[in-house]
Amino acid sequence: MGQSQQQITDVDPENAAEVEAGSERGTEPRSTVHRPPSTDSDQRGTEPPSTVHRQPSTDSDERGAEPRSTVHRPPSSDADQRGTEPPSTVHRPPSTDSDQWGAEPRSTVHSPQSTDSWSLAGLQLRSRVLLGSSGYPGMQTLLDSIDASGAEVVTVAVRRVDLQAPVDQESLLGALRRRGVHVLPNTAGCYTAREAVLTAQLAREALGTDLVKLEVIGDDETLYPDAVQLLRAAEELIGDRFRVLAYCGDDPVTARKLADLGCDAVMPLAAPIGSGMGILNPYALRIIREMLPDTTLVVDAGIGTASDAARAMELGYDGVLLNTAVAGAKHPATMAAAMARAVEAGRLARSAGRVPRRRFGRASSPAEGRISINPDRP
Repeated sequence: MGQSQQQITDVDPENAAEVEAGSERGTEPRSTVHRPPSTDSDQRGTEPPSTVHRQPSTDSDERGAEPRSTVHRPPSSDADQRGTEPPSTVHRPPSTDSDQWGAEPRSTVHSPQSTDSWSLAGLQLRSRVLLGSSGYPGMQTLLDSIDASGAEVVTVAVRRVDLQAPVDQESLLGALRRRGVHVLPNTAGCYTAREAVLTAQLAREALGTDLVKLEVIGDDETLYPDAVQLLRAAEELIGDRFRVLAYCGDDPVTARKLADLGCDAVMPLAAPIGSGMGILNPYALRIIREMLPDTTLVVDAGIGTASDAARAMELGYDGVLLNTAVAGAKHPATMAAAMARAVEAGRLARSAGRVPRRRFGRASSPAEGRISINPDRP
């Protein structure tokens, strides 16, 4: 058998009869079917698959395969060597830190946040999430939540922090200052107008800011604000050139009085502080929005989950302040990210304009042209 093969492979290509005879015996190698004179690759007994009716052999033929760059494709790159196309060619913006959350960066989702900046007591902000700083499992969890929410304003209870802590010290104020967020002191824990005014003055002296989130609590159980003491403290602080963001109940009358005094923002509650009950009285919040169309309004307290935040924005509010809903979540940073997206979604839905509510259904397709089997039915 070996001798017959040697005779066939050495035959003159012009001797067609002898070649056909060898083909009938089944001993002719595949490379002898109307091909040019043998090359080194023929000596190996097999021809590369690409040599059927192909150009004369090249260096790539000696390797037994044709390089991919000859298969009518753009010149190869480093990405081709890995066998995948670079992510940047998949028609998406360059990767950012927000991609680590498993979602596209918010600024590319036609979100209002990229162009819908707003003003809060003289601060120009892009994020409509304000974040409280109490109750987190640890400092790093708070910082991660700030990053995830995109919050640019963080509230701090004056009576719970060291106001003299230097920036480089491992303290709450030091960490927030290094983060570059706006620190908003609040008067949490105050029960009278006098206590609230003294606390605000202490914060201004220590932090060098005229901003204050004014809280005057009237009851230990419900933590509802005391409207009388609140109005008194707001009037005194505004007279002392503070920029007051006043936390109040969902009472339209009190909200209007605070706005008339000159508060930079009115912040009605959705539910009692820390309850997570969500928006209990959306009608009252809607009335406040309609009564004060030119006043900055922020829903403060009672938000429990992302849908509550979206609902607040759908009611036309300018922002939401969150604390327990994030700090008390099983995964605070993840909840903070959800809140940020919910706020954006609610704001976008508000600007889009929802369909009106109706008592009965209304078909979206026209009635003309429908099939009627009952001749008595029009």
